Amino acid sequence: MEHVTFANAGESASAPPGGDDTAHQPSLDDPSTPRVYLPIAATLRLYAGWLLAYYAVVYALGWYVRSRPLPFAIPYVEALLLSPLVLSFTLAAFLFLILQSAHNTWGKGPLKGCFLGVCGLALFLLYRTNVA
Repeated sequence: MEHVTFANAGESASAPPGGDDTAHQPSLDDPSTPRVYLPIAATLRLYAGWLLAYYAVVYALGWYVRSRPLPFAIPYVEALLLSPLVLSFTLAAFLFLILQSAHNTWGKGPLKGCFLGVCGLALFLLYRTNVA
């Protein structure tokens, strides 16, 4: 049975069926141990998705506060709603998620990735020059 060790977790991916047998587990210092790293794109997609969800909540609360008076105050919501930096980060996270999905759908490849990256950068710069 082959053990795969995660480099950032320090634990083996599969334990022996007989229980905890630490004598046969490979060490992280052993160079012959195969290591599995999670793709950086998947981690960035996760972070960008949570950031976009947070901005959606900020925009929803901000527009609700501007349309109706609330009996309580939510600090910094209006400032975040009107901030051009937050709007730029929202667009950047959205473009990253859309272009990453397009790259996965159309087939992966460095040439397609570079093309989509240049398109995303051009769209972001077009927005920044015309809005901000």
